[in-house]
Amino acid sequence: MSEDAWLNRLADAAETEGREGAISMEEMTAEVLRSEPTVYIVFQGYRGYPSSVDDVFANEADANAYAAVHNDSPDLLGDPFFVAPIRLRTGPVDMRPFYSLSWAPEAVHFNKGEPYLSVTAEEFEPRDVRFNWNTALDPHLLVDGWDRDEVLRVGAEQRAEYLREHPDSRG
Repeated sequence: MSEDAWLNRLADAAETEGREGAISMEEMTAEVLRSEPTVYIVFQGYRGYPSSVDDVFANEADANAYAAVHNDSPDLLGDPFFVAPIRLRTGPVDMRPFYSLSWAPEAVHFNKGEPYLSVTAEEFEPRDVRFNWNTALDPHLLVDGWDRDEVLRVGAEQRAEYLREHPDSRG
């Protein structure tokens, strides 16, 4: 059953039952996540720094058992094994360049107070350019979004406003 059909079935059931017996958004989200195909990849290495993919399983218990044999045996050398669930894509993914600009006006070392633009490929999720001033220690501007020119424009506006308000700044 497709996700749309399943959601329509839930909506129809909720309409006929009223509020009694309806499920919360959290329950609905959990059900959608459970219904998506997932594979369990056994990596060798450390979480965040895997060195290789060792095997792939459809069942989480099988993947954990496989990793445990390697991790629990004192005779097997090498990095530890760990299991990570990965959603199995059933269609194409809309990947696009995602732009992040950072600027620290008081920076002495990092980029010497000049804005720094980086780009990564990420799964597209429509949203506007956003910015945030992190003022925990020294002021630090973060601007990110899908449109490079808009990220640069918002970054330049925020930088100019900061420099107007702080004329003694090094930036």
